[in-house]
Amino acid sequence: MIHVCFGLYDKDGRYSKFTGTTIASIFENTKSKVAVHILHDDTLTDDNRDKFVKLAKIYKQKIFFYNVEQICPDKIERIRKMMSSAAMFNRFTIGTVYRILAADLLPNDIDNIIYLDSDIIVNLDIKEVIDFFSQKGGGTPLGAVSEFDHGMKNETAYRIHNIVTSGILKYTEYFCAGVLIINLNYWRENPNVLNEGLNYVANNTNCDYFDQDILNYCFGKTYLHMTAKYHCNIPLERRVTQDTKPAIYHYLVQSLGLDRRDNFNKLWFKYFEKTPWFSVEAILNIGEGARKIHNDLKDTALRLSILMSKKRRAFFIPPVNIESIKQIFNIDEGEEIISADAQDAFAKMVISLKESQGRKFFYLFVPDFRAINEVLIKNGLVKDIDYIDGTSLLSERFGMAASLFDLIKAL
Repeated sequence: MIHVCFGLYDKDGRYSKFTGTTIASIFENTKSKVAVHILHDDTLTDDNRDKFVKLAKIYKQKIFFYNVEQICPDKIERIRKMMSSAAMFNRFTIGTVYRILAADLLPNDIDNIIYLDSDIIVNLDIKEVIDFFSQKGGGTPLGAVSEFDHGMKNETAYRIHNIVTSGILKYTEYFCAGVLIINLNYWRENPNVLNEGLNYVANNTNCDYFDQDILNYCFGKTYLHMTAKYHCNIPLERRVTQDTKPAIYHYLVQSLGLDRRDNFNKLWFKYFEKTPWFSVEAILNIGEGARKIHNDLKDTALRLSILMSKKRRAFFIPPVNIESIKQIFNIDEGEEIISADAQDAFAKMVISLKESQGRKFFYLFVPDFRAINEVLIKNGLVKDIDYIDGTSLLSERFGMAASLFDLIKAL
């Protein structure tokens, strides 16, 4: 039996479909028996719970539910209090922390479990992952793919990770916690290790990825480095190919869209169609969401026309997109462009904005605008006054689809 785990916080009832789609991709591609364990709270609705059960029955697999607020309320309350000052607590939900309770919640006869974020497609037989860990993991506490190995080769990209900038880990060691193979026996035998990680993050409020930083603080020097195919970063994959392969794909929330020419979008919808969440109502919700996005873009255009009347344009762009963005935005020779992959590029942009004294406006074209936005806010800069998410202004007719996560979420 292969055991897979998810942490679920679903405040508006619309996020369960993503977890369900990930589960469907596992069931579709895995020949072995699979048991899914969902660590949830009171936000899981009866309707979504019934859909999870129905999905498991369709594939003749097993699914179990663990209400963390009922099973370990004291620990959840302690974590809430400890994390209340964490820099990114409002961007991530408490559900991301449920994974660190896996050893407390799951049956003692489960040795290893695969933890997955919900914005993931498993496009291979997941037994392969467990086999890899069993053969090479030994007594390691977990298996993961380092961000360096799944494509983040530029050292300056790790400036948002306190664990790296503080010198605790080398940037080549820091791993993304969206795909983990957890050695539950190790976690049970060493409960104080995770407590030390919680205490570190609680006492260092500049840890922007608090749940991920907890795990990196605890295991960044001791984890098994998994092969990159077990955690493929979709934004980085799109830079080099449109070919899908047997791999685990992480959409990083904002990287899923509706451009039918994009094979990674099509891959997600291929599995979404196999879930109980796919319905006529879901399709109709796209229209409602599209109207909202259209209105939001009109409002943004109006704000920009007012702002830009007294400011110079500037651009922060990955090298691979510079020529395309130049054409789309008719960038003049005299307008500033900072290459997003250049050494100290981010610091250069912040300095440029501060020195301009409000006379400059940056368009940012970055894979994870939300993370960059948080850092800019810390530097005293203001979204829509000093800078904007440039990707949100693009449309499919330019061959660069805008991020449509809000529209997908409306399904």
